[in-house]
Amino acid sequence: MFKTLKQWTANLTGAGETSSPEHFRNFWNEHKDSQLSPTVFFQQVLSKQQKQTSIHDHMASLSDDAAYDLDPSSKLRFVCTSDTHNQTDGYNFQIPDGDVLLHAGDFSQVGAEKEVEHFADWLDSLPHPFKIVIAGNHELTFDPATSGDNPPGLREKLISRLKQSCTYLEDSSAIIFGIKIYGSPCCVDLLREIQLRVKPKYHLFGHIHEDGGVTTDGQTTFINASMCTIRYRPEQYPIVFDMDRKSDLTQLESAPEKWNLADPRN
Repeated sequence: MFKTLKQWTANLTGAGETSSPEHFRNFWNEHKDSQLSPTVFFQQVLSKQQKQTSIHDHMASLSDDAAYDLDPSSKLRFVCTSDTHNQTDGYNFQIPDGDVLLHAGDFSQVGAEKEVEHFADWLDSLPHPFKIVIAGNHELTFDPATSGDNPPGLREKLISRLKQSCTYLEDSSAIIFGIKIYGSPCCVDLLREIQLRVKPKYHLFGHIHEDGGVTTDGQTTFINASMCTIRYRPEQYPIVFDMDRKSDLTQLESAPEKWNLADPRN
């Protein structure tokens, strides 16, 4: 779906070779030991207009590939969603077919039990063989820091219900055909961790409704898959990409694996 990362970046920025992944990588390597933060890096290399593409434009580019006819022995299709905020009944479009549905949190307004049930029912209605979900800041009943007012056992009950409809990740990972997917509702200094230590191929997130789309720093493709607008209207499309299968290994349950933020080598 994406072409090479270099082609995708050139198309994204409209800046040709000067904004190639090599340009990003070389610039970052020259400045990573200075006081330049990843945020300032983006500000200096790309303008706001250059570094993002609209979700609608991205979906339009998939029109020639609308039929889901990938070779299942070699490819996985990921459908990225986030920030549905209990508005899943309001879409005037269908969720694209795929192998793996990813949801980056904020599927509710406040994490109420009826909202979780509504979201789980929506997940059940979708045909994707694998569904991976994390909680967001709106899922107050899932967060140990804000769930103290819950009735006893509610957090565990809601997570248990959600797990009937998806793989729920909370500082843990799943492996699907050799591709590792790590999910966390929060990480201090996340962008720096991603760019300097973890360096994943893709990073999916949401939360910022008005800034959805795709960008890259030359090594990681960043996907903001927020589906609600800034006014909480369910109008923004999912983002879709394909990856090669790595192996037949699939493991949907794992023990928590907190990142060691004190040691950047880990």
